[in-house]
Amino acid sequence: MKNLTFPSLIFQGSVVAIATTVLTSTVVETAQGATVTYTLEGTVTSGPLLNQTYSGIFSFDDASLTGSGDEFLTVDTIFVNFNGSTFTKADATVPPEVSFFEGDFLGLSFSVSQDTPPLSFSFIPGFFDVTESFVSYEENTLAGDGNVI
Repeated sequence: MKNLTFPSLIFQGSVVAIATTVLTSTVVETAQGATVTYTLEGTVTSGPLLNQTYSGIFSFDDASLTGSGDEFLTVDTIFVNFNGSTFTKADATVPPEVSFFEGDFLGLSFSVSQDTPPLSFSFIPGFFDVTESFVSYEENTLAGDGNVI
């Protein structure tokens, strides 16, 4: 099992909302490859959702992973509890995916936007390393994000 911790990055001059995320991975071998499952949890440490916690789980099949260059794999299943609501793949503004560079996990790409209450959030992978990943959110026009510890 891997534990990866996520914290703060300033995103387009927004109000900083630092979130700490812990990812834990589990690999289940299948005939097509391996289904990899990560769990995540965190606490928003600034902004309008100060001290709100979130958690979730997502899975993907890594059978097509080559370990060379930039690679993006579709997330098969995702459940994220954020600000009192549960969000799934059906709620995503674009299909969720995980990113890899040279075989190294860079993070989750998952974005949700809802009207009532006005809330959007995104998990954004790193560019070259998982420590560059961050989470960003906006509630009622007040925005925040955080970079990775």
